[in-house]
Amino acid sequence: MMTNSDAAPAELLRCSVIIPTYNRAAYLERAIRSVLDQLLEGDELIVVDDGSDDDTPRVLSAFAGRIIVLQGAHRGAGQARNLGIARARNELVAFLDSDDLWLPNKLQLQRQLMAARPELLYSFGNFEVQFSDGSLHRRFLDRWPRDCATLHDGLGPAHPYSSFASLPTGTADFAVFDADFYSLQLTGFYILTDTLVVRRTAAGDALAFADDLPTYEDLECFYRLARRGRGVLLDVEMARQFEHRDGRLSDYPGLKKLDARLVLLQRHWGRDDGFQGSQGERYRAVLESLLRQKAGHLISQGRNIEARETLRTVAECPLSLRVLAGMPPMVTKAGLRLYRSLRRPGSRRLHAY
Repeated sequence: MMTNSDAAPAELLRCSVIIPTYNRAAYLERAIRSVLDQLLEGDELIVVDDGSDDDTPRVLSAFAGRIIVLQGAHRGAGQARNLGIARARNELVAFLDSDDLWLPNKLQLQRQLMAARPELLYSFGNFEVQFSDGSLHRRFLDRWPRDCATLHDGLGPAHPYSSFASLPTGTADFAVFDADFYSLQLTGFYILTDTLVVRRTAAGDALAFADDLPTYEDLECFYRLARRGRGVLLDVEMARQFEHRDGRLSDYPGLKKLDARLVLLQRHWGRDDGFQGSQGERYRAVLESLLRQKAGHLISQGRNIEARETLRTVAECPLSLRVLAGMPPMVTKAGLRLYRSLRRPGSRRLHAY
């Protein structure tokens, strides 16, 4: 039996990398250089300037001839990435936010794996976060909310990367997880855009970000891809996010995140007849959990009428929460604190990160 090491090397695929940016001149050069250091002949880096009014043009001019620059009106990260996708010419498409960076060998690892496994539609990986105090938090994907204590618990058996492709010099072997990320993403978060690589042709119209949401526009793409084809998680750090004073899209208030999640939940799994037939009960439990969370946010803001409307379609709802929604706004803050203190120990809910 021929093993992967006996086979002829798979032809490497060329990649189009897309960096959307808006008023991130202070960080943009760092992001661009982390990508250029990993590109091969035939690759391309597309920077989409989403209507910046800072020093972004000067930063981009320093890379003239090495990058492709697209200009657009300020319409948000989703639309900016979609502009880049429309311009992309290579089979693989990858992404990086302009205030983050790629770690060494990131693109090589994914390029090799996807060449060796042509059935894969997309791949993604772990990442690290550097906070404003300088502290570095490794393997940050492990901290994201989901229904399993560890990635191994939730994703099942894994295979070593070395069983598919050669490891770069100095890189320790790591696990590659195959899983049903469409079903998994109903209740958890797994994919960071900075680590995503997609086959453009095979993805077709599934490779698109939401342009009608103020946040979580990337989840739209992740859900579409996971429904369209097979993906894998490379359990190695591929990118570094930075906390900074200018804020991030992920800093949106919790209520806006919940509204976006509700839209996406109903847009995808809610309209998927096949999924409803097999996992409809699970879908409804997640939907009601998000609605209860939304009602709690509304009550804490004194918006009790909206909270009651939100709870109208929730079948399983603690009486205490319904009572809070029916109270005058002036007394609900104290009541809400009591409700939270009475929640069952160990109870779980889907958090918005």
